[in-house]
Parts: sequence; structure tokens; C-alpha cells
Amino acid sequence: MDQLVKKYQRSRDLKSWMLNQATASNRNKNEIKPTEQWSINQLLFHLYNVEKSVLGYIQHKHQKGELIHKAGIKAKISYLSLKVMLKTTIKFKAPKVVEQNPETLDFDTLVNDWEASQNEFEAFLTNFPNELKGIAVFRHPYAGFLSIQQTIEFIIDHAEHHKRQMKRLV
Repeated sequence: MDQLVKKYQRSRDLKSWMLNQATASNRNKNEIKPTEQWSINQLLFHLYNVEKSVLGYIQHKHQKGELIHKAGIKAKISYLSLKVMLKTTIKFKAPKVVEQNPETLDFDTLVNDWEASQNEFEAFLTNFPNELKGIAVFRHPYAGFLSIQQTIEFIIDHAEHHKRQMKRLV
């Protein structure tokens, strides 16, 4: 199995954990916002939306031939800072592209959409060109440009960051 796909599997594992938590919590209450800004369904939608948006960004830039800059030492330092911040309880303002969460969501549709999106992401990673592995492929709003490896790590670290929130919600 390709290293990128193998690394991305952790994101799939986190999605499974999140969905198991949501299912076990009584799906009728997954749209209730107890003490959090988001309901369980909105949190799940946010995680799905981030992954989908990241993939869309990379595909768009790749199709336009704009993936040309190396992800250098600055990217490594910036990403390490973000990685540390995501391990804290600090709340971040979500970028506009992923901050919008519908008030009501169909859980089954969300699950199916997320699975389809992850399948598409995995297929993209399977065919990811070797010559782009050290190139900046995604511009994170706080950390700046990230390589594909760092981008996958961000998706995982971001989901881990929201794990605490899911535990509070259920």
C-alpha cells in the first residue's frame, strides 16, 4: 500500500470512531447543541467539509498547474507550530470556506457523502505523482503552505483536535 494512502487510513479510522460515537449517542439528539457551538451532526459535517475542501483545493491547483513551489523549512516549522496548537484546547476560528454548518443534516446522507469523499481522496492519493511529494499542495490559513504529507497529517490532527469536542457532546 502506498505510504500516503497508509497514512490517510488514520483519517478513516477517526471517522469510524466519530460515527460510532454519534450512533451510540442516540441519533435523535445529534442535532441538539447542549453546551457546544455545534451539534454532533454539525461537528461531523465540519470534519467532512474540511476533508472535502482540502481535496478540492489540491485538485484545483493541480489541474491549473499551480503546484510548483517546494514545501521548505518554513512549511515544516509552521506546520509543527500548528501541530502543537491542535493538541491544546485552544479554539480556532474556522476559515469561511468551512465555517458554515447547516442547522439540520440528514445523518445517513452525511455518512454516505463523507465515505464517498474519503474514497475520492484515497484514489487521488493512490495516483499522486511522485514529483509532487515535496511540493506545497495546500495553503492552510494559519500554517501556510503544506506538502501532501503535512496536509494528510493536518487532516488527522484536526480530527484528533475535535475528538475532545465529540466526547463532550456524547
